[in-house]
Amino acid sequence: MKKVLTGLGSLLLGGAVGYAVFAWGVPALTGGGSESASEVGRGLTFLLVPAVLLGLLGVLAIHELGHVAGGRLGGLRFLLFIVGPLKVVRNAEGGLDVGLNRSLRLAGGLAACGPDPENLTDLPRRMAGLVAGGPLASLLLGVVGLTVHSFAFSSPRGPVGAFFESLVLIVALA
Repeated sequence: MKKVLTGLGSLLLGGAVGYAVFAWGVPALTGGGSESASEVGRGLTFLLVPAVLLGLLGVLAIHELGHVAGGRLGGLRFLLFIVGPLKVVRNAEGGLDVGLNRSLRLAGGLAACGPDPENLTDLPRRMAGLVAGGPLASLLLGVVGLTVHSFAFSSPRGPVGAFFESLVLIVALA
């Protein structure tokens, strides 16, 4: 029970910090004043939590898929992919089973690839590709997100535009 309460407290604290960054910090970073923050706050507050959660799940998915891509490029076999409630596992027949992740500890993401038992040559180099793939994918997502932010949101916008601008910036920085 203590772990659940600690996790809930962390979640609430993270939500409060995220709301503060979205409502006050992001408009300041993007050149908007308190007017754009209050417009977004009034009109789109109900979308804030689900949008940020989906954005963070997307960031985690890109990172974990980067690990899988790095492993596959190194000739490793896909074994497992978990992000949030989604779980994809290679079954004994070689097919993929898609299901629900029931472990809260693994909701932050997990990717696994392994070598074929017949091909163990140059395994450290191939595993290094697996390890490096996640951070490289995250870096690429950040560069693409900041590029999209700088080109797509250069003109004046209303509350919906400010909301999406802030969301793109949060995803790019995450």
